[in-house]
Amino acid sequence: DEAYTIIRTTLDVAPKTELWMNLGEIELRRGRLAAARDAFRTVVDRESGNDRALAALGLTAAQLGDRVAAKKALDQALENNGTLFEARVVRAQLAIADGETTTALQHLQRALQVRPDDPWATGWQGIAYLGAGNLGAASDRLGAAVRAGRTTFSLPYAEVLRRQGRAT
Repeated sequence: DEAYTIIRTTLDVAPKTELWMNLGEIELRRGRLAAARDAFRTVVDRESGNDRALAALGLTAAQLGDRVAAKKALDQALENNGTLFEARVVRAQLAIADGETTTALQHLQRALQVRPDDPWATGWQGIAYLGAGNLGAASDRLGAAVRAGRTTFSLPYAEVLRRQGRAT
């Protein structure tokens, strides 16, 4: 709360882009997604090519359930900077939700080029393979994510094993 007050006061005097980004991050920590989105949108309005702000705007829009705005902002951010790992994975999640497994796999492959052994991206890659009907690849990727401690992928992994007749 103290940081919020200081940044809001400073913005009245010096409305700098970095301060708006900081405000958005503080609002995220406070659980105020709409306020965070507004702060990130202010940055994008001031600097349309700011890939960090576009990514943050897209990630926040995704959390708010605004998939159209999330995809638009994430696509712009990734066009400017293809190495934005979290933006890639969340963009892939949105593609999976829309049934676009090929697009999801492309985003996840790019994300895993940035962080090759990341269990979060690996698990989502397994989900995309499951959606594409590639049970072998799904089993491999989901199993790797679960072994790395990503228990959120346990249920999809169990489903793949069941479909393969390997459930115990």
